[in-house]
Amino acid sequence: MEEIDDRFRDAASLAFKLRNDIQNLEKEAETSQLSYATGPVASSFDKVLHTFKVQRQAYHRKAFVGNHVHKCCEPKVIEALTKTPSKVIEKHLTDNMPLAALDRLRRKAATIQEKFEDIFLKFADVHKGINHPLLSLTVTSIVLK
Repeated sequence: MEEIDDRFRDAASLAFKLRNDIQNLEKEAETSQLSYATGPVASSFDKVLHTFKVQRQAYHRKAFVGNHVHKCCEPKVIEALTKTPSKVIEKHLTDNMPLAALDRLRRKAATIQEKFEDIFLKFADVHKGINHPLLSLTVTSIVLK
């Protein structure tokens, strides 16, 4: 009977050690640092922008300038950009990732998509209103009539 108790204690001790190791690895993974704009999602953003012929200007700290801002205010560009995190997650799925972590990533990506799509569409409306005031006045006067 003592032999069984010893084996059980050893197995339980190993299980607790493995559990702690897993928790430590998950904490490390959460705090991993990448250089600015070098991760898989950031790289994918650049690819999406390239498909719409939008270039981020290096001398403006990778910001958009001029017509590139106007292009990025188009709903199809906004939709493509905000879907990128979800697409990257699905593309990089591995069997090594715990299901709970995968679900958290998917939910986070969906939240990012929803929030940023709303923000970008509102920004686009403001941008067009400020930069094309005559168009805004014409549309407003037509709607009011």
